Amino acid sequence: MRRYFATLLTVLLCAAPLAAQIAKPPATPRDDIVDNYFGVKVPDPYQWLENGTAPNVLAWSQAQNAYAKAHLDELPGRAALAQELHRLLSVPSVGIPQPAGAWLVYSYHARNENQYVVMVRRRSGGPARVLIDPNKLDPSGNTAVNAFYPSPHGTYLAYGLSVNGNDRTTLHVLRIANGTRLPIAITRTGYSQVAWLPDESGFYYARFAASNRGTATVAGSRIYFHSMTGSPSGDMDASVYGRGLPAADLPDVAVSPNGRWLVLFAFHGTSGGNNVEIRDRKHSDATVLRLGTLTYNAQWSVDVDGNTAYITTSDGAPNFKLAIANLAHPNGLRVIVQQSQDILQSTEVVDHRLALTYLHDASSRVRIYTESGSRLRDVTFPSMGTVECCGAQPDDPVAYYSFQSFNAPTTIYRYDIATAAQSVWQRMPIPYDTSNIVVSQVWYHSKDGTPISMFLVHERGTAPNGHVPVFLTGYGGFDVSMTPTFSNNALAWVQRGGLYALPNLRGGGEYGEEWHGEGMFANKQQVFDDFIYAAKYLVQSGWTNPAHIAIAGASNGGLLVSAAETQAPQLFKAVWCGWPLTDMLRYQNFLIARLWVSEYGSSANPREFAYLYKYSPYANVRRGTDYPATLVVTSPDDPRVDPMNARKFAARLQYANAAPTPILLRIYTNTGHGRSAIDNEIAHSVDELSFLMNQVGLR
Repeated sequence: MRRYFATLLTVLLCAAPLAAQIAKPPATPRDDIVDNYFGVKVPDPYQWLENGTAPNVLAWSQAQNAYAKAHLDELPGRAALAQELHRLLSVPSVGIPQPAGAWLVYSYHARNENQYVVMVRRRSGGPARVLIDPNKLDPSGNTAVNAFYPSPHGTYLAYGLSVNGNDRTTLHVLRIANGTRLPIAITRTGYSQVAWLPDESGFYYARFAASNRGTATVAGSRIYFHSMTGSPSGDMDASVYGRGLPAADLPDVAVSPNGRWLVLFAFHGTSGGNNVEIRDRKHSDATVLRLGTLTYNAQWSVDVDGNTAYITTSDGAPNFKLAIANLAHPNGLRVIVQQSQDILQSTEVVDHRLALTYLHDASSRVRIYTESGSRLRDVTFPSMGTVECCGAQPDDPVAYYSFQSFNAPTTIYRYDIATAAQSVWQRMPIPYDTSNIVVSQVWYHSKDGTPISMFLVHERGTAPNGHVPVFLTGYGGFDVSMTPTFSNNALAWVQRGGLYALPNLRGGGEYGEEWHGEGMFANKQQVFDDFIYAAKYLVQSGWTNPAHIAIAGASNGGLLVSAAETQAPQLFKAVWCGWPLTDMLRYQNFLIARLWVSEYGSSANPREFAYLYKYSPYANVRRGTDYPATLVVTSPDDPRVDPMNARKFAARLQYANAAPTPILLRIYTNTGHGRSAIDNEIAHSVDELSFLMNQVGLR
């Protein structure tokens, strides 16, 4: 093996331009490593690819990336596609404004800028101005504002800056009135909101522990309080919550508008279950209410108005219900809005009324209630779509929300909750007429007979003919709901005569916590079945055939498509697998993946090992199988899913594949977990779409 890598390094250093002439992927040595799991011997011939900093792995990765890039660069139609995506992705976009005193603070992504800027304008009107422009801070485009939090009266703005798509940020503060940046710079922050005190004298935030290498880790994340008169580095800030929490728990924090109640959350991994502790800041931070149990078997969110806590929970209500508690005189919870067939997603207090956002068949609904739980009215929308609610202040009737759908780019609305007056605050134009795009929802049956909903998007003239090129995607995990959202990639696909299909797989949150649970742990195979049967439905209903089906997914969606590929390779023509989990026997040993044991399970448990081994894509690649053309994508900067998953999966597919289809491993830098500057995102989309389009015959 040493001789092989010495030769490989020489080729890379002395003859890199010849990579485009390589007809086959670089050879990958196989080890004879066999792991023993509870008496089951599992070969792992590419375990050596787990160490991403080893010289031999770096050399192998460079060779693989050169091979993939050479293949992708030669695909026809890339230049035209790049121009189109640049035109689509470079249009302006705007975020929901956050009211803060006399100001509205919001994000704005200007044409041809890599990152969004943070803008501010007076609520009374007048010109907007830029508060933070990361494009000027870093001309390379690799620094981003990943979150920002105005103080209640609009004096300050706390904001986090991250580099190369990293989840870890450095927290800064500036004065909104004049943009003056204060010396505050708190490193190792993230995974939590900033909760300001009403008098703006300080704020709560989460900070990671420092490892022995000085880098941030997830373990040991705690909530701290920073006084505006304290040390700018935050190193002297007091820890107020998190000590003693399990390593897989992530804390978060909120403060009631009156400043009396401190709401502390502990999320068990990233699967949705959490606990809540509410403390009385007026009386020595005494705990007045605890929600949840040590088993983390329910979700709890809390909004406070005065001394009343509004609690949205799945406890005993898998579709979620709304309860209240008197924090000044605690006497248990009282349900004021029972669960219904629709899924209660969120509750927002706006001017002493309640805006409840629901999902009805994976499409948003917003209903307005009194604080006692009486339904007042529904907010209307132009079509089925996705609503994000709300930007509001507790004593102000004006709220802002966003609406989008497959054929409607994000529009920001201004809504007066007292009068029900609704108007467009900001609508961003796009260089394409979407009125010709048809959006429908169909139902099909999965392997076990469970009905599954699926969105279909296409141009009006596109109809089932047995060979329509299909872009089939999904997620199916972590209680994430796949709802109608505007996608430039989908737009580029359908305007060429293709069909975009998005099924609402089990494991997501579209149909409540039971739906989520039916795609977790030992039930994970049902997610893959749902996806595979979506493809079968599209064939059986006359839309297409396997030679015209491309599938794509990222992160947990990368697990989805890699599992579908290894279980039903004959059903798909092409696969795009981004930043994926593929080695489900060893995934939990890398980066932050232990947070996901609460969703998948762990091979350290004999019962969980059995089902993980059964579906783990890496473990189920079979020699001599005809696999679809596959583009696996990863990044060495990914802070969440270790690139070892992509490396090992691509290597094993290349070894096993009996078909003449390309198996490519594309490695992007300065990207993080799929997050990047707009120029990079355009380049990545060109790779993805040109690869899939050329495979299924879409020009």
